[in-house]
This record gives sequence, C-alpha cells and structure tokens, in this order.
Amino acid sequence: MLLKKRIIILFIGVVFFLTGCFNDYSKESSVVKVIAKTINEDLLLLEESIEKNGKAFEGLEDIFLTKEELLKISEQYEKTLYGLYYNQNTIHSSGILTGYKYTNSDLKNRLFKTERLENILIEAYNNHAIIDQAYYIEGSGLLRIYPSIRVTDNLFPKTNFFESSYFEQLENNNNDVLKWFTVPFLNSSGRNWGISLFNPIYRDGIFQGVLGYDIVTSNFETHYLEKDMLLINRAGDIISIDPSLYQVLNIDERENDIYYEIIMDGKLSTKDFNLNTSKTKSIRELYLKVIKDTSDFTLELEKDYFVISEKIEVIDGYLIKLIAK
Repeated sequence: MLLKKRIIILFIGVVFFLTGCFNDYSKESSVVKVIAKTINEDLLLLEESIEKNGKAFEGLEDIFLTKEELLKISEQYEKTLYGLYYNQNTIHSSGILTGYKYTNSDLKNRLFKTERLENILIEAYNNHAIIDQAYYIEGSGLLRIYPSIRVTDNLFPKTNFFESSYFEQLENNNNDVLKWFTVPFLNSSGRNWGISLFNPIYRDGIFQGVLGYDIVTSNFETHYLEKDMLLINRAGDIISIDPSLYQVLNIDERENDIYYEIIMDGKLSTKDFNLNTSKTKSIRELYLKVIKDTSDFTLELEKDYFVISEKIEVIDGYLIKLIAK
C-alpha cells in the first residue's frame, strides 16, 4: 500500500514537472510565433515597396533631360584608366558604368537619367530599417546604388554584374515575378553577408535590369532574433544566427574580411553554414524535422535542447529557437 502511494506521488510529481516545462515552452513558443509574424509582415512590406518602385524604373527610358541638365550631371563624373565611369559625389547615391561591355554616350545618358530616380532608392532605405542598400543594375554594367559606395575600392575593372547564376535565372525567366535570393553572400559594398530581394524590370516584354534590396544578416540579429535563435532558408543555409549558437551547432563565425580576398580565396562556402550539410548527424536531423514542420521536439547534442520553429512564409524559411533543458 505504501509503495502504491509512493508511485502515485512520484507520478503526480512528474506530471507537475512536465506541466511546468510545458508552460515554460509554451511561453517561448508564443515569443517565437510573434517574432516570426513580425518578420513575415516586414518582408511583405519590402515586397510591396520594391514592386511599386519597379514601375518607376520601367519608365527610365521616358525620362527627359535637357542638354544643360546632361552637361551639369556629367561634370560630376569621371573615368578611370581601365574604363570605370562613376560620379565623384558620394553624398547621395553612386552612379556607375563598369565598362564591362562598353561605355558610350547613350549609356552615359541612361546612367544620368537614373539620377532622377535616386530618391526612390533613398526612401526605400530610410523607410525599411533592415535594408542595407537599394540599387538598380543592368547587364550593360550600369549601377545606381544607395548608400553610396567607394567605387574604386568595391568594383573590379569591367565588373559584370550579370555573371552570377541568379541574375541569369532572372533574365531567362522572362517574367516579372519578385525573387528572393536567400543564400547569404557578400554584398557589393563588402560590408557584410546578406540576402537579396530582386524585382526584374521589363519594358515591352524585354528584360532591362534588376531593382534590388540587400539585407545584411546582422540586421536580422539586430531587429528580430533573440538569444539562441537562428533563421534558415528551406535548403538549410543559415541566414542569421545568434552568436550563442555557434558553439552549440559546431560552426565557425562568418568572417567579415576584405570582400575580394574572401571571394577569390574561396575561404568560405555555403556548406560551412548549412544545417543540412553539417558534420553532426543530430544537426542534420534537426534540419529535416524543421522543414517537415515537425512539432516542437528535443535535439540531442552534448546536452539536450528543446526546439521550437516557425515558418517564415515570405522567404520560404524557418525561425528556430533552441532551449537548453
């Protein structure tokens, strides 16, 4: 009889313990839901912004500049020995012709016309705290970017903006659907790792260029992530991560070194920051459970972690929180 009472007491204690844990995790789960909802809403606002602003760049060809205006604007520009043509004034946006294909008067005039649209880039940057830079680029080597960058420090001679596979995909899609590129890369300013939202610009069915917003990964940490949280895309690439999880997930912190040294040396690759390609089996299993929308579960590493995840629909990604048990 005494043994039976002890078993009942033990059972009640376990129930109370588990209930308490559940309540704690429920609070954490609610926090994750709220943050995920906020990220989704803010990213949707970015999509609305870039879609609206794309209409203005579709009409770039229609902008008229008098000879006097063209002359005044041209006086702000200079050409380097290797063909890069850019404005010296870095107070506002940078206007650039890289010389990748050629530089002629028609291209220069087109570049000058983008000065009339720089306020669109400035307003997008000022109205959305997570944007690191807003820009318009064309395959000709034309670039208008805000905030301004140190052109000669950040661009190779005759840079081809469209050599990257994701720009080729945009051009070959032959549609104006917004595109998220969520594999973190070093942006053109070399300031940090980031992801991008692209709006392909067409005129009369002909691909013109891309309006883009870059978001550096650290902005997600600053504005959204709390302790022990990370954000991944559907492929498992880590978009942003709280520093507390580097050791837990057995990954090295992303280097923020000189842009071209990293690119040319190939010191960092996507697989280094991907849960699905982790050397640790349990971390790969974590990824598989998350993308299958598995309910909250336990991750077994050196110690156990309770895992909470929420879908970020806009970028087809996931917000994840690990709670040490």
